[in-house]
Amino acid sequence: HGAYSHNQRLPMRDECVVTAKKMPTTRHKNELHLIALDYKDKFGRWKFALSVGQSLLFYGFGSKRLLLNDFVDECLKFDGDVMTIDGFNNNFDMLDLLQWVVKKGSDTEEIDNYSDDYLLRHCGVEDNCRMSFLTAACEDSLALKAANIARYIASRRGSNDGIEDWSPLYIVFHNIDCPVMSTRSYHSALSALICFSKNSIRLVASADNVNLMTCWDSNVIAQYNWSWEATPTYSRYFAEVSAMGASNNDKAYQLARVNERKSLGAALVLHSLAQRQVDIFKELAILLSAESRDDLPYKTFLKSCQHKMLIDTDPKLREIVGELMDHSMLHMRTDKEGIEVVSIPLSREKLIDIIKFQR
Repeated sequence: HGAYSHNQRLPMRDECVVTAKKMPTTRHKNELHLIALDYKDKFGRWKFALSVGQSLLFYGFGSKRLLLNDFVDECLKFDGDVMTIDGFNNNFDMLDLLQWVVKKGSDTEEIDNYSDDYLLRHCGVEDNCRMSFLTAACEDSLALKAANIARYIASRRGSNDGIEDWSPLYIVFHNIDCPVMSTRSYHSALSALICFSKNSIRLVASADNVNLMTCWDSNVIAQYNWSWEATPTYSRYFAEVSAMGASNNDKAYQLARVNERKSLGAALVLHSLAQRQVDIFKELAILLSAESRDDLPYKTFLKSCQHKMLIDTDPKLREIVGELMDHSMLHMRTDKEGIEVVSIPLSREKLIDIIKFQR
């Protein structure tokens, strides 16, 4: 009310949430209940759409979290395993999702037990189809891993040694338009997981900013095979806003998560690289480990690679270094003395794992 004074303090997000929760929630209660009942009548049609290979994308004004959770509780959880992802809390990691799919869809809980070569050999892909499959999966290593896992699980489901009475896996993604899914890599991986699973893995998602999806890659959108469902609920966004504040304040958790995921991501990328790239990366790990330092002069790295006949010229090594940097496997910078140095963003213990890496 009135003019805003510069001496007034703007309320923090958590304070706004507390104030909003104190507001009356009985307004339009009957109308909102009727809307919820109307959507429940569509649960059967939505489940059928999933069974024929479509992914469901719910959009419209209002939080759709309760709607999707009701859909899970009344339909999906009786048909198969369900993983619910809250995109709005910024803690989602694609590797966690792949780990869950491997655990539920195979006889192991470790994603690294399945290299890309192993998956391709056991997923029913003929040799003459191998290259087209790799190309169709995606150039991105994370998406390639997701495609290989999905194809492997689909083949086991239809093979003699597959899991009997295997039910589908459901991924329920609240707010798929969240910041953590803004990268092409994550969308390529998730869409490949759905596309190559032959309907063994099914996706239900919600979004508020539908216009943002026009920026997605057209191939990714095609692989999702969306069925767009207009479902305005007019419900408040309490859970979404509260979770956003909590996750952003938990810096210790975020730092621990980054360190935990780096080594798994490195092993995942190594499986998809050419052997020479792997050997060069392992050589850098050996040098860093032997000298107990965080970085190494690029010229020292070059001489060592040339001595071991891993590379012959500087331009070729720089090309490979650039590829490794694109995968966030390696860092290159100029130090205070103007010397180019290279480093691997992993702990000492994880460097040992890289040195021991074998396909």
